[in-house]
Amino acid sequence: MNVTIDWKFYVDWNADGDFLDTSEDITAYVLDASWQIGRDYASQLTGRSSAGNCSLTLYNPDGRFNSFNSASPLYGNLLPGRKVRITAATNYGFKDNETPGGSINGSNTAFTLAATPIAGSVRLMINGQLLVDGTHYSRSGTAITMTLPPMPGDVLTSHYRTVADASFVENETPGGAVNGANVTFTLANIPDSESLEFYQNGLLFKSGTHYTLAGAAITMVLPPLAGDWLRVYYRMGGVEPYTYHETPTGSIGGSPANTVFGLAAIPTPGTVRVILNGYEMPVTAAYSISGSTLTMVLPPLAGDWLEVAYRTPYVIYGISGIDPAPTSP
Repeated sequence: MNVTIDWKFYVDWNADGDFLDTSEDITAYVLDASWQIGRDYASQLTGRSSAGNCSLTLYNPDGRFNSFNSASPLYGNLLPGRKVRITAATNYGFKDNETPGGSINGSNTAFTLAATPIAGSVRLMINGQLLVDGTHYSRSGTAITMTLPPMPGDVLTSHYRTVADASFVENETPGGAVNGANVTFTLANIPDSESLEFYQNGLLFKSGTHYTLAGAAITMVLPPLAGDWLRVYYRMGGVEPYTYHETPTGSIGGSPANTVFGLAAIPTPGTVRVILNGYEMPVTAAYSISGSTLTMVLPPLAGDWLEVAYRTPYVIYGISGIDPAPTSP
């Protein structure tokens, strides 16, 4: 399994406790980096816990990292004790929130993905509802052929992976009769806690409201009717940091109406999925993300339910201060 790592380097220049301000992402200027955290030897007997250390060599052609350069955008903030953060995001070949290429005009059925997905990993959405491979569309390589053409104004979104990973289970049909009476369904594996995403007829269901999970057993509150279809996605182990089913902080249905919500962490850019009443909201058309703040275009109404899913990078190093006068080539 070939997995790439996206390293990011940040300095909290203005000491406001975040790493979101202009010029705080210094990744483009890092020529070399080294750090050490934890025991100096990998032994509980001889290894000693020592202070972490980090050394960065920065590209500095315009003198922005010179503390005496009054023309630098960092002038006055190149001071001792500024926190450094290093993160590592393993992408596992994720393609999130991709808009397939092709015209949405009421007649075209041919669309193209940017890369070839791992078999079974495609999650194709139309207007926020999941579509079923083999029923609503077919795929060959990067080519998607829709059974029915999307109409003008429809929004087509895809999520998929290009790297194989057995910890992901995708597009699984739970075992159990769909007959209007049965409420018990069985998964092929026991999912990691909170990772189960359960769809009925294209809508994402809410755990605890529409169903419960115990081990590999799903118990639905209401039985699906004959002709309904079910699909599940979940994780079994794996190391990629992923948040599922988070309820953002912020009021719904209050007065005045609220559009601003808070996430528990800062997502990896482009990975957020926002779910409103089971529908996946289109990026930019329905919401925007800045740091850990979610801003909806329209306020959710009383009785609506809102949840988010997203990936976050590993924070490898995040507590050190920098020297008062950094040097760089």
